Amino acid sequence: ARHDWIAYHYGKPDTCEHCGKSGLKGIQIHWANKSGYYLREREDWLRLCAKCHGEYDKRGGGAKININFNG
Repeated sequence: ARHDWIAYHYGKPDTCEHCGKSGLKGIQIHWANKSGYYLREREDWLRLCAKCHGEYDKRGGGAKININFNG
């Protein structure tokens, strides 16, 4: 339901904000939460392709942790 809200209000992204890959659809592109609190604010979300979202989560990007995704 949280991801449905963000998609309803901010659309379905087709370009990854990290690697820039575009033309993505369905399960290829995700709304990734930054804070772990799932705030209803655009600034609390990233548009990431599945590969970058996996890397982001692996590096501790979500779950109430703020890190530099590039680091």
